[in-house]
Amino acid sequence: MKKQLSLATVLFAVATSYANAASHTIHLGYAQTDLEQITDKLHGLTVKYRFEGTSNLGFLASATITGLENKEYQDLATTNLQLVEKSKRTYSYGSFHFGPVYRLNDTVSLYGTVGYSQLVVESKRDGKDAGKIEDGNFAGGLGFEFNITQRLAMNTGLEYTQHLSNSDAYTYAISLGYRF
Repeated sequence: MKKQLSLATVLFAVATSYANAASHTIHLGYAQTDLEQITDKLHGLTVKYRFEGTSNLGFLASATITGLENKEYQDLATTNLQLVEKSKRTYSYGSFHFGPVYRLNDTVSLYGTVGYSQLVVESKRDGKDAGKIEDGNFAGGLGFEFNITQRLAMNTGLEYTQHLSNSDAYTYAISLGYRF
């Protein structure tokens, strides 16, 4: 019984010291997607989680959502010169990535990610559904994390994928994070 209690105490101490030595960072920030076939940019947000154990190698998970709504209006004399919505097209982009992070020094880390992205385009004309396209694809990303202070971090990254008949899509993200 004493051996089991001693072994349990040692295992608990090792596990606790490892958990205390680990570092976690949660980021929230701005994201912008540039699609090759669309002149306007999609705007949204990004959320990232980073885990770093006792070595320089860690893990990063990232979720990004951006969107854009284009509307066309028609001026009708029968509506007292009011603008009436004629058509609307909504673009929604989302991605989830994960990958390794490597700490270069106390301030800078480099990461690479792989994941999945999806683009949804919905069209309406005169208030009625005119079509919907959903396109998913493999995506990759890379970026840097900068530890500004012991608790504050900044992350900047780029995602790349192709959608809508091999149209390039780049998503740029910048975020601030809390490290604990």
